[in-house]
Amino acid sequence: MSQALKTSVQNEPLVLSYMDRSGKIAIEQVADGFGMSKGQLAQTAGLARETLYRSERSRTVKTQGRLREMLEIISRVTDWAGGKEQAMAWSGSEFCSRCRDGGSQPGALGLGSASSA
Repeated sequence: MSQALKTSVQNEPLVLSYMDRSGKIAIEQVADGFGMSKGQLAQTAGLARETLYRSERSRTVKTQGRLREMLEIISRVTDWAGGKEQAMAWSGSEFCSRCRDGGSQPGALGLGSASSA
């Protein structure tokens, strides 16, 4: 299993700190970084539990995109929430409710484009 790249750059987007060498989000690292199981991470991101346990499904464009959006949102609200764990707790409830309602794009949370972070 590939290790996520960890750098000491302070203003680095959170999503980059959880990318592996191939540019994919390292799911195990994200779950560990937030003190969650893969199942909890899947639920928070609005994905089926099995999606993150099956490597062929966890590396699809849709799954990676959903995780990237979630990490970008967390990155944007970390200071406001008081830390990345608090941001994850807040974004989990917001992100999941928006995903269920069909609005999984970052703009649905009033945060604008994900690329403008």
